[in-house]
Amino acid sequence: MKTRLVGSANQEVFNEFTSDCNECIENCKSVSIKVICPLFTDTRRIGKLKGHLGEVFCCTTKKGLLISTKAFKKEQKLRLTSLSEVEKFKEQINLDAKKLIHNLTKTNGHNIQELYALVPQEIITQSIHQQLTTIRDTIVSDPMEAAKTFLRIAKNNAAMKTEFSVFNKLLSGSPTLHRKSHPIRKVTLNIYHGFSQKFAEKNIQVKFDPCEDYLYFDYEMVHVALYHLFDNASKYCLPNTKIIVRFDDSGSTFDVVLSMISLRVEEEDKVRLLEKYSGRIAKKLGIAGDGIGLGRVAKILSLDNAKLFLDYQVEKHLSTKIKGIWYDNNHFGITFKNHRKSP
Repeated sequence: MKTRLVGSANQEVFNEFTSDCNECIENCKSVSIKVICPLFTDTRRIGKLKGHLGEVFCCTTKKGLLISTKAFKKEQKLRLTSLSEVEKFKEQINLDAKKLIHNLTKTNGHNIQELYALVPQEIITQSIHQQLTTIRDTIVSDPMEAAKTFLRIAKNNAAMKTEFSVFNKLLSGSPTLHRKSHPIRKVTLNIYHGFSQKFAEKNIQVKFDPCEDYLYFDYEMVHVALYHLFDNASKYCLPNTKIIVRFDDSGSTFDVVLSMISLRVEEEDKVRLLEKYSGRIAKKLGIAGDGIGLGRVAKILSLDNAKLFLDYQVEKHLSTKIKGIWYDNNHFGITFKNHRKSP
């Protein structure tokens, strides 16, 4: 039985019909009636049922439903009852899609900035010969900087590819994880390099503690999580300071921790940062994103038996106030639980 569901706000939630059926749907005034289909010239039972949840329109050629009005109405009611669950599912899909678009737009923006930092944006108005000549001359005049730019772009593209892959895993409901043994310090360094330029611009030193441990995890999941942690650090860390990346083994757990002087997370914001929410101070300074980063990180990590590590105002004597804005010694990172280590 084909179905069309419309929510209480008159928005279409689900529709199995083509535009050829619109006239029949619009003109239907009965809960259950037999008609001759104008498209296929066969006998069908159609009906439109309204309730507090919304509206359902059904059309069927199934023999049992053609014969029994009672059976047809029962099917209608079941579909109408499911409307709220369908709406929730669709809302979650839309939110996940919004997250993906947000993250890919941000990463693509990094690539555009890299390109225009190397060659002037004005070259797009030149002829193709002039464009090629300008790019060639730029590369020849400073090949090392050009090489660094292309390397950063390649890493950003790898991050975009990983975002797509993780998005597909999240959509699958029960994703297949590809856990392998990885040198955790090397993996973390690899993600950091994509942000090294942004940290350098703010004169932020990033120091990595020594670590030779291997952890057992899905690389793409951890790649995306670390990417968002470094992205947040590049935005919220106080300029002219230092970030320490620690690797703490406590036996049953293993922490990768970014320790920094960064924007204060106020008490009322702490419990909401894992929701679709940005902190009040970040909003005030105009550097807040869509508030979807940390919540997404937590969800991704939970699939791989890990969790987000958040610890605020760790050493209160390091707190500082600059231009009316408080900065604290905060720790952000990942806690791996029972991840096997091997050489």
